[in-house]
Amino acid sequence: MIIECIKYEQLCRIILKDPQLWKFFEFAKLGNFEISTESLQILSAAFTAHPKLVSKEFFSNEINIIRFIKCINKLMAHGSYVTKRQSTKLLASLIVIRSNNALMNIYINSPENLKLIMTLMTDKSKNLQLEAFNVFKVMVANPRKSKPVFDILVKNRDKLLTYFKTFGLDSQDSTFLDEREFIVQEIDSLPRIISSTTEVSNNNASSSNVASITSPSSVMNNQSSILTHSTSPDSR
Repeated sequence: MIIECIKYEQLCRIILKDPQLWKFFEFAKLGNFEISTESLQILSAAFTAHPKLVSKEFFSNEINIIRFIKCINKLMAHGSYVTKRQSTKLLASLIVIRSNNALMNIYINSPENLKLIMTLMTDKSKNLQLEAFNVFKVMVANPRKSKPVFDILVKNRDKLLTYFKTFGLDSQDSTFLDEREFIVQEIDSLPRIISSTTEVSNNNASSSNVASITSPSSVMNNQSSILTHSTSPDSR
């Protein structure tokens, strides 16, 4: 019934402005499969049926953006497989819409969001990995990365390159393969962290030619090897 109402722009506007909308994010985390699935369908419909309405009247409000990100991240981090996949897919579809530029800029410049997406890229499900990649590629391609995001990518440069050696190689999708190649090139172009031993050696040889990079704080915490795990996904 709600999904049918969302098809009409005026009714969708009412739903987007109703505080009850946020409850569907909570319902989507419930263990009941039917309730969770229907809640995800409602959220997807509400945020995609009328893109201009959503961008102008919902994501134009920074408070809404911050709350949306908090809610969608919870679904991606703690939901069931279906919930994680569908919520990640929804996010990916929203941040590539040009009129949702405010949402995109806030999301892709957060180091915490990047860490979450990188974690999802190592999920055992191939489909979830691909949905996470669709968010990750926007973060990497961003020409104006925030320093915390840039530092994370630099810190994990080698692990990411190792990860992408096997990621998506069996895909027949030419668009995906082109995007994957572009992202690999972007990561490869990042500066390499120079170890203290190497730096001392290079300084002795030619101090004027060394560009020292300050090593950023550890990003992965207890996930230090997260991007070197096996990337052999399941068939879901």
